[in-house]
Amino acid sequence: MAYRILVPLDGSSRAERAILVVDRLAEAMNADVEVLRVVDPADVLTTSTIAAAAPEILDSRARQAERYLDDAAKRFHRVQVAATRVLQGTASKTIAEHACNTSFDLIVMASHGQTGLVDALLGSVARAVVRESAVPVLILRERTALPQEVRGLNVIVPLDGSPVAEAVLTPLLPLARALDWRLRLLWVADVRDEERGQETSPLAAQHAREARPEMVAYLERLAAGVRADGPAADVQIEAGDCAECIVRCAEPEDVDLIAISTHGRHGIGRLVLGSVTEHVMSHAGKPVLAIRPKGRPVLIHQKEKA
Repeated sequence: MAYRILVPLDGSSRAERAILVVDRLAEAMNADVEVLRVVDPADVLTTSTIAAAAPEILDSRARQAERYLDDAAKRFHRVQVAATRVLQGTASKTIAEHACNTSFDLIVMASHGQTGLVDALLGSVARAVVRESAVPVLILRERTALPQEVRGLNVIVPLDGSPVAEAVLTPLLPLARALDWRLRLLWVADVRDEERGQETSPLAAQHAREARPEMVAYLERLAAGVRADGPAADVQIEAGDCAECIVRCAEPEDVDLIAISTHGRHGIGRLVLGSVTEHVMSHAGKPVLAIRPKGRPVLIHQKEKA
């Protein structure tokens, strides 16, 4: 079965930055690509002064979206777009549900995009898709450096010692094998005092010191398992504020991508990944691959409309 990539677009040049990455990724993976635009009926009702004209306006916008997607599909030069699709509904829920129900393997989207004051698709929508999607989401922030190639990337994988966080490796390893990615398993000893926020308490520092040997052994075992499965892997240990450490560790030029779980639990390292993923998405200077561990709930309530 072919790997399938979904690319939501909103008509903006910022959102279309995803095309370049997906073009390279799909070629390397021999993947099928679908480009999607969501038309929200609520926008029509908001901007229309005559409710009776809403269906006609909605139909006109759908036709415009179809023409736009046809033009966008021509901007893929390395692969041929398998399908273009226009759906109606709330953007984030429609994207997440469509990706899940039609068995996509990956969503790639820019984190900002705007077509007008009321017709914005990406930005807060990207964050909502990450929360709601059962399918991994590759987020490309506006100011992040895009990889020139998709093979041979160095990928940081934050872990906290919990099975929930570790589950990020299940969908990540096939990509790493196919694209020769090198994984760096990262543990951050969070030495902040949980009650006082930013201050470091002796108890927190002691816990970090005591957990370190256990966490190093855990990461080394995990890295050995990854290497046995094909991809190269090593480990990295840091201490400090979890989210800030992850962002800082991604700053060097030899780091290309962060792959992080959207959920986590208090494990050996006490890093609750779900609480830091959005910070990483907002502040990291590299693309972020956000992955919901299998079995976590998906918050989808709205069905797609034809």
